[in-house]
Amino acid sequence: MPYFPPDRLVPAGFQTKHLFLEPLMPEHVQRDYEAVMESREQLRLWSGQDWPAADFTLADNLQDLKDHWREHQQRVAFTYTVLNPAQQVCLGCVYLRPLSELLAANPQQLQGVAEDETLVRFWLRTSQPAGDLQSHLLHVLCQWLNNQWFFSRVLFETREANLPQATFFNASPMRQVLALHMPDRGGMHLFYDPFGRQRPQVKAAVRAATPRSTYPRLPREEFEALVVEAVVDLPVYFQEHLQNIEILIDNWAGPYEQKSIGAGPGSLILGLYQGIPLTERTSGYNLVAPDTITLYQGAIELVSGGDFEHIRAQVKHTVIHEIAHHFGISDDRLRELGAY
Repeated sequence: MPYFPPDRLVPAGFQTKHLFLEPLMPEHVQRDYEAVMESREQLRLWSGQDWPAADFTLADNLQDLKDHWREHQQRVAFTYTVLNPAQQVCLGCVYLRPLSELLAANPQQLQGVAEDETLVRFWLRTSQPAGDLQSHLLHVLCQWLNNQWFFSRVLFETREANLPQATFFNASPMRQVLALHMPDRGGMHLFYDPFGRQRPQVKAAVRAATPRSTYPRLPREEFEALVVEAVVDLPVYFQEHLQNIEILIDNWAGPYEQKSIGAGPGSLILGLYQGIPLTERTSGYNLVAPDTITLYQGAIELVSGGDFEHIRAQVKHTVIHEIAHHFGISDDRLRELGAY
């Protein structure tokens, strides 16, 4: 199982009264740089390294953001910027990375660690009052991680030397579960389970134990309405150029469909395009059966945890993904665009 499977929607972020969270991209460079340089002493304490360096430039920061965005597109790690509600000021950053990456130098600790177990780190800029915003961010991050990501395990991490954050974590509802001395990363690192005292089990159970027979649950007409909504919301250009195509709904992909795309038995397929892309149609294209896009309602509901708004978002993402194939855009190109 990869760190974050290709058939699962990467959460876009969220907004609250106090902050706006979205993927960190190169376009954020100026706002991010201002927050980094204001907080450089705090960040060196947070990272355990000489980052940012005294001569850290805007160009250096842009390269960092490009690296983070590439990781996001490749689904190997995810970095989000924390903005103020007006999205004009960067307040900090949130990082989601495989736990195995940090533990690579500690083989004994790596035993039994699943590929999708996740390490979460965050920082807030120096000028922000630490208490209320930090508590709010931790609270909404825990909700978001539990409701939308479906990682088998999540741990928050800080350095023992980062006394303000370590003190905050120790006073929070989280439970410290591990402490590792890592000389190459600034000494002692502390790890906290956000669900250690009152872990909600519902979402994990959806993926781990709920049989497929319990999905779909949404009435078919309601699911069809979501599909129609997703198509109607497409840009006018794409709506006008949909040619000889039908959109179908089924519950689950069967062995034939799995085999047709090289997926193994039991693979979870959310949508499937079958036909001749517009880019491959020649003057001899006539009297041809329509292309089909099939959305698999049971699979979409399963990965969405049965939550209606998550189902709506996943339907929209899947429709766009499969229509992209109709226009001749390959999976590889979608990955390059960060839209896979």
